[in-house]
Amino acid sequence: MWRGCKIVRRIWIMFLITTIVFTSILSNTSTAQAATPWDVSRESYEYNYLQTRKVFDIDGTSGGDKTYIDEKTVEMWEINSTENEITFRTNNLELFLGCVHCESPECYQEYRDAWQYEETDDSLTVTYRYDKIEGELGFINPISGTFLCFTMEIPLNPVELPGYCFDLWGGMGFVFLPVLNYNFSFVTDFQSCENIYEEFNIQVYDTFTFSGKLFEGYSYEIEHSYIDNIGERKWENYVKYSYNTKGVLYNYYGEGDYYETIEGNLERSSHNELRYSIDSIDEDLIVGVSWPLSLLGFFIIITLWRKKNRKNRFSSSSEI
Repeated sequence: MWRGCKIVRRIWIMFLITTIVFTSILSNTSTAQAATPWDVSRESYEYNYLQTRKVFDIDGTSGGDKTYIDEKTVEMWEINSTENEITFRTNNLELFLGCVHCESPECYQEYRDAWQYEETDDSLTVTYRYDKIEGELGFINPISGTFLCFTMEIPLNPVELPGYCFDLWGGMGFVFLPVLNYNFSFVTDFQSCENIYEEFNIQVYDTFTFSGKLFEGYSYEIEHSYIDNIGERKWENYVKYSYNTKGVLYNYYGEGDYYETIEGNLERSSHNELRYSIDSIDEDLIVGVSWPLSLLGFFIIITLWRKKNRKNRFSSSSEI
């Protein structure tokens, strides 16, 4: 009878091990394409934004190194999508007012009205459009119907995308990409980047890990450096970001160093880091678990199994 229990226990342990390994390998789940360019599944999206900037006192005149931290939550709510547009509310009024040309308070008020501005939460409703004919993507001027400020063209350049999303639109523009439209694509020829930058490297992945879970999607890891014409300044940048198969940004990490010439030598003047990630995942898009986590679980089970076997052998020897 003891032998039968021991066999059952071993079968159960091997079942757990097989389940963990099988889950981590089976990551080829396909996502059905939607009828529209976007598949925005939530009524609201929330992102955590953390930027750290360190300024170094390289010439001894600034009173020491300084660190600046900008931490906030970027929210988009009352989200609605149509064939080629997404509308949502945001409390970044000043960002959008900065993209219009007005010479009077009445003009700015006209734009507030057009954006359905609510003073109670300082929010407005904005429209994000994919022009399938012109192949452009960006926010819309609510009065003229034309694009506001900064747009991107399709095929979309993954090297330029982080600057547009964060530097120009504060993490709201290009959070949603129309990847489900058959005309959508990313630039794949980076010869021009290799000619511009002193050093350039890009890696493209069709899976990524977030919160210990494995997802399919669009993931880029980019490194590049640039030196100005006279060699007195230098920029070094590294970014890694990932979109799920529905074209929704999940996470972004970027860091950069800026160098200035001091007494004939390039010295690091500042260091910047930006972390930007979605607050919660879409459980239905998980295709596996992270290998490190699955291996950890595997080793834990093996360890417990071995300890249990040693204990059982000891108990059996004591009974003889």
